[in-house]
Parts: sequence; C-alpha cells; structure tokens
Amino acid sequence: MKWCVAALWAMTAGCVVHGAGPAGHPGATGAMGATTASNTAQNGGCPGNQVTFYDDEGLRGASLSVAPGRYDAEFFNNSPVQNDTVRSVCVPARCTVTLYEHANFEGAAHSYAQSALSLGDFNGSASSAVIACQ
Repeated sequence: MKWCVAALWAMTAGCVVHGAGPAGHPGATGAMGATTASNTAQNGGCPGNQVTFYDDEGLRGASLSVAPGRYDAEFFNNSPVQNDTVRSVCVPARCTVTLYEHANFEGAAHSYAQSALSLGDFNGSASSAVIACQ
C-alpha cells in the first residue's frame, strides 16, 4: 500500500498531506458524542472525493487526505496522522468512512457519512479505516 510523504498541500500517490487545518467550523452535537461539521464545512472543506483525517479536533492539526480504499495501521504509522491519533475527519458528500479501533479492521467500528469536528469517545482510537464513495 502506498503512503504519502509530501510538502504542504502537495498531491502524491492518491493522497494529500496538509499542514494545519481550517481555523474553525460551526458544528452541532451528533450521535455517539461526535460533533459534526456544518453543511458548508462538510462539503466545502474536503478535497474532491477524499476523506481528510486530522490529529486534532475541529479539523485542525496535521492532516492526511486519502481516496476511497482500505487503510490499515501500518499506513497510518507511515503518515503525518499516526495510528490512534485521529480526532476529527472531513468527509465529502456521497462518501462514508468507517474507523476501526484495531489494526486489520477489527474491534469497535464507527461510521461517519458527514464531517465530524470531534470523534467523541472514539478520539485517538482509530487504527484502520475503510472509505467508500458513490
């Protein structure tokens, strides 16, 4: 599986590596204790059909944007957003990301069909992810 090592906002191997995220987005409390982003932030802040993972809440901090696919713990360990550090996620329209607690897509799973400014109780727990877009 390919992973990204690139300069700020550079596109490499199907993913984008970012620096700090947006200054902030309005949000509302969602299911499972997660805070979801507004429709504007949800659709306007995500590149194309790529999901962006952030290592801080509020779509801030180090980030990694990836195309639909399956990403295991090894992928995250070789990227700017490490295994067990995802705290918010930007999900474009018509995409869903399922985060898994453990490597190999095992353990508790949480799915997001819209952006989440916080993953609530799942903050810092994701070790693998599956992204699907229509």
